[in-house]
Amino acid sequence: MGHEFKVGDVVEVKSGGPSMTIENIDKFDGRDQAQCVWFEETNKFNGLFDLAALTKSNPPNPQVKRRMGTNPKP
Repeated sequence: MGHEFKVGDVVEVKSGGPSMTIENIDKFDGRDQAQCVWFEETNKFNGLFDLAALTKSNPPNPQVKRRMGTNPKP
């Protein structure tokens, strides 16, 4: 597929939005897309995004780390 993303990467839509985790990368409807998951408070959401619309979250959102059980360093 020739892209820089892998399952587990924390990404964002280039135009803005929450940090998301890539769960799957595949061709959907003939295009390379990532199936992503994100949380807003306790609500879980997911969606498909064209790889061209995503960028790696750098550094990943500290709130994501706290939800996953690790504490970011101050």
